Amino acid sequence: MEPRPPRPDLAALVDALVADAGPVRPHWGPEPRLAVGVAGALALLVVAALASLRLDVRAALASPVMLVEVGLLAAAAAAAAAVALHAAVPGSTAPRSARAAAALLAVAAVAALALQPAGAAPAPAHALPPGIQCTLSVLAFAALPAAALLAALRRGTTLHPLAAGAWAGAAACLLGAAATRIACPHEAAAHLLAWHAPPVGVGVALGAWLGSRLLAWRGGDAASQPQA
Repeated sequence: MEPRPPRPDLAALVDALVADAGPVRPHWGPEPRLAVGVAGALALLVVAALASLRLDVRAALASPVMLVEVGLLAAAAAAAAAVALHAAVPGSTAPRSARAAAALLAVAAVAALALQPAGAAPAPAHALPPGIQCTLSVLAFAALPAAALLAALRRGTTLHPLAAGAWAGAAACLLGAAATRIACPHEAAAHLLAWHAPPVGVGVALGAWLGSRLLAWRGGDAASQPQA
């Protein structure tokens, strides 16, 4: 049996696609993007220290307790960002152990805030209401990292947009919480748990919503399937 010649409309479509094709720049893999993100995160933490409302920011940064809290928040942010970036590369899904490690680091960071010893750093006289100020600070510090992560995900092929967006939102707000921990002059565990931790949950929900809207066009039917 002789093969059928291609239909005229199909042949025209193929010719149009070939004529429109151009050189394609290869995308960076998750690891180089994560390295750039870590550098940006360190710069953000430096900005937080310079813009701190603490009068004792140098002494606070020398405290082992502060270093552990900020370190756990930053490590959890990096782990969550790695999971999100892997989601943009088909066949490169982060293993279950990586997702579990990111979640455990986030839990450990919140636990460290809950175990904050008693004591308070002196607050400046012009301080705004601390709770609202800190919540807004977490979200403000998280805005740029969230935008960068979502832009990176859009440049890839995200098969699980809702899950990828949730991980990106978690990463951005965990980094925002680390920056706010440096800048905030209030040390009480109740304050940290009530105003620093909840914005991370907001980031997860908002990131999932944005992911389903901004990334779903590449996810097809997989958009509604949560990543296990």
